[in-house]
Amino acid sequence: MNDDVMTTVRLPVADLDRAEALVAWVAADPLLVRIGRRPTRSTVLRLALSRGLDILEAEARAAALDTDR
Repeated sequence: MNDDVMTTVRLPVADLDRAEALVAWVAADPLLVRIGRRPTRSTVLRLALSRGLDILEAEARAAALDTDR
């Protein structure tokens, strides 16, 4: 079962242009090549969101550790 949810966000055109510019680079990712998935701007945005959330969560954990001291 797929647990993806469709959502809509407004993004600056500049961010969409940046994502579009990264499509070719992401296309060279060996994992995507192996699974035969054709990367799109949406793929890049999903990767960016996931990696950005990883960074924000790490920062939140670090901040929580600082307040525990």
